[in-house]
Amino acid sequence: MTTENTTPTKALSQRQQQSNMTDMMRPLLPSSIDPDRFKAFALSLLRDKKLSNCSEKSKLTALADCAKLGLYPDRNLGHAWLVPFKTEVTLIVGYQGYIELARRSGVITTVETEIVFERDEFDVWTDAAGRHLKHRPGPTQFATDAERGIPVGVYCVAVTRTGCQIETMSWREVLNTRSRSPSWRSKPSQSPWTTDLAMMARKSVVRRARKYWPQSPELAALGDWDDRAEGLIVEPAEPTTVTPAVVTAADLMGDGALDSHDDVDTPTPANEDTKAEADDPVADQFEDENEDDPFGLAGAVFSVAASDKAVDNLVASYASSGDHDADAMKEIIKLGEVRKQQLKTK
Repeated sequence: MTTENTTPTKALSQRQQQSNMTDMMRPLLPSSIDPDRFKAFALSLLRDKKLSNCSEKSKLTALADCAKLGLYPDRNLGHAWLVPFKTEVTLIVGYQGYIELARRSGVITTVETEIVFERDEFDVWTDAAGRHLKHRPGPTQFATDAERGIPVGVYCVAVTRTGCQIETMSWREVLNTRSRSPSWRSKPSQSPWTTDLAMMARKSVVRRARKYWPQSPELAALGDWDDRAEGLIVEPAEPTTVTPAVVTAADLMGDGALDSHDDVDTPTPANEDTKAEADDPVADQFEDENEDDPFGLAGAVFSVAASDKAVDNLVASYASSGDHDADAMKEIIKLGEVRKQQLKTK
């Protein structure tokens, strides 16, 4: 009888210990966070099988950071969530976390962030009346992402009590931000830059924009914490332009891609040799930025492939180029499989 009761007793003891540990985080929570709701999210994560190989200490440390920042640890809300890296857990803050804290401050009423695609109608300008932005997804109102082409930039619009603040980033700047991310450098196939590229792109421009927002103590603390966690500082952009990446929509989108590039300033190949070079997914214009990040552009390319066939074509393209050794090809194949799994869940 004693042997039979040992396992359930231990399991119950562990669950009770986890409950007690989350209760100890209550003093860390700001008044805007419901303690019982936070505890429910925290206990769910502590018992998540995906995090079972991670140390209890790293999970509790990440949850304590989340409590101090005043964010709910829930992926569906998008404020923040826990991601396993080997035996440790990393707290990832989403762009919705920044927006939530900005709204709580009462100074910012609305924050919107969107990705701009190559066939969208997009413009940013300043006149005597102030700064303006126009974005119309194209080529039609209900066009799919594949019909809109490849991503070329991302923007954030924050409405305050006194006006409107607009910030933009080109897609090249987004990729450069990613190349400096510790999670991307250490394990690109498991990094949120691979699994949630669109979210991370929006977060990058929100992080840049928030430096010009009225700062509440909570928002300032989140920015400082995230800068240290990411190991990077996003510098203010030069006068804003959205620069298309030199990657053809046909390579990225497969059979569903449109052939028109009327509104995109892309190089025109002078002959067949330069045409083949321009059509290569690993575009020359990114070589300098990604020389220390061999899978940087590969991850971006796979992230916008719209079908399994498009993924397979890209893998074949990398294999036939002869530019990648066996280890590099293994990582590229992994990125392709990750994208196929993403497509299945859409």
